[in-house]
Amino acid sequence: MPRSIRVYSCVLSTLSILGLTMLVICSSGPAFAGNIAKPESPERTIDPGEVPAFKTRYAGRWGEIACRELVLEPTSDTVTAYPEFETWKEPVTWAFRQSPDGVRQLLRESGLLEGDVEALLATARDDSSSGGGTRVFPSDEVIRHLTPEIRALLYRHIGQDVEGNLFRYPYVLWNGGFSRMAGKTSGLSTNRISQIERMSFWGKGNDLLFSDVRWTLQQARSETERLGILKTFHREMSMLAWLDLSALAGQSHDEILEYWTASRRNEKARGLIETALENPAIHTIELGRLLPAKNKGLLNTYPNTGESIGNFWPDCFSTAFTFFSNEVRSGNLADFKKVSEERYERAELPPQLGDILVIKDSDSRWIHACNYIAGDIMFTKNGKSERRPWVFQQLDDILASYLNDDKITAFYLRLKPEYRE
Repeated sequence: MPRSIRVYSCVLSTLSILGLTMLVICSSGPAFAGNIAKPESPERTIDPGEVPAFKTRYAGRWGEIACRELVLEPTSDTVTAYPEFETWKEPVTWAFRQSPDGVRQLLRESGLLEGDVEALLATARDDSSSGGGTRVFPSDEVIRHLTPEIRALLYRHIGQDVEGNLFRYPYVLWNGGFSRMAGKTSGLSTNRISQIERMSFWGKGNDLLFSDVRWTLQQARSETERLGILKTFHREMSMLAWLDLSALAGQSHDEILEYWTASRRNEKARGLIETALENPAIHTIELGRLLPAKNKGLLNTYPNTGESIGNFWPDCFSTAFTFFSNEVRSGNLADFKKVSEERYERAELPPQLGDILVIKDSDSRWIHACNYIAGDIMFTKNGKSERRPWVFQQLDDILASYLNDDKITAFYLRLKPEYRE
């Protein structure tokens, strides 16, 4: 999902990628607990390409890889379990911590017209549920006609600072907006897609955002349309990728085998590649089949929505730091930082299969980790939510999606030679 010029140029000017990777990581002690439940497959995968030609190719130590976009969509049962599928029935409410006079000032500073400000305050009620503050009830007309600039300024002040509040934690759209997410396969009308596009707005990190989910679901004409809207919002971009054996003429097979076996940490790839090379009828190997067995099973699936370990859902860190393991282990970020200090070292470029890319914000907080595969392809789980699948994504797309600060820094970690996982 390549970003727009606006986003991409921002990445180029603010991203610092170090030639060496970072900390070193550690023990498999009591912080880790158990296996993750069997992952859940998406309801369907949608190949947006209209022709089978590959969109991108990467050649290097790994051989030659061909790839193109793949869209994942969660199942209907999964989406109907989301709170949004029920709470749309409740009236749209804007809750503020301020008194009515404070709300009046905030609305004016956000750019609302004076007539709209007074109309909103005419609906004001005390917000006793949050220990004070004011609730207002915007009309359809007000919601529909807010500009993107007003939404960006106003919505970050609505409600409590908790996940699930879509004003403060909105949906993040792909570059290209909701119309690109919908494509030709969502079943949504052109008018509905255009309406959502008009109500999207830019966030601080140059992400394209959408908050008015409840109102949009209220405008839907049927349960089927509501389901289609939510399923489209939760689509995820992945990649179809193949190792192209027909392009290996003249390249050392030993070099390719050395790359994919990753210092004997991924030996199962050897037999697969050697067998394919001996069979002239085999021209490609799906890239997912060359991953360690656990990751092969996770690719393009969602966490099982019926099971978790306590409050633990697998996230980017538990995925990245167990790339060569047989299971995804539970643990918090502090656990994996400790592991990094014992088992990992900074990696010199070029990166190798399984190396961990760590992304830090301007305060040096770790905000994401993913694994290098080959070319520009990363294996990632973006966030800890059960709504996010394990996917292949391009490095630039991952970096752009985490550029929510003035500056981010990225660096690679590599397992020390004496460790297998």
